[in-house]
Amino acid sequence: MKSHVRKASPLHAILLALVAVATGLSGCSADCGWGCKVQAFVDGNANGKWDDGEQPLVGAKFRAVDFQGRNQDGTQTSDSNGTASISFFIACNQTNEFSVSAQPPDGYSLTTPERVLVGSESGKTITFGFIRTK
Repeated sequence: MKSHVRKASPLHAILLALVAVATGLSGCSADCGWGCKVQAFVDGNANGKWDDGEQPLVGAKFRAVDFQGRNQDGTQTSDSNGTASISFFIACNQTNEFSVSAQPPDGYSLTTPERVLVGSESGKTITFGFIRTK
C-alpha cells in the first residue's frame, strides 16, 4: 500500500521555521491579546436596542476591567461612527474574565446597562444605548 504523505516544499519549511522563531522570540503566542469593539448610539425610543434610523454617538467613553477591577486599556472614546476599540495584552496561557463599562458624554444617560460582563472570549462587539437628557 502506498503512502499519500507529501513532503513539505522548501518554501513551506522555511515559513514554518520563521513562525516558530518569531513565536519563540516574542515569548508569547497569538493568544496573548484580548480585544473588543464597542459601539454607542442615540437610543431615541429608549428601548435599549439600536433601531433603524438611530444615529451613532460621538464621545461616549468605555473601559475594560478584569475580574479584580484593574483597568486594562485606559479609557477609549467613541468616534464619529459611534465606535471605539479596546485591545491589550494579557499574560500568556492566562484565562481572565473582563467587563466593559460605558460613561455617557455630557447631556446623555444610558438606556442599556452601564457594565457588560464580556468573559474571556476576544473579538466581541458590545453596544451601548444613550438618550439625551433634558
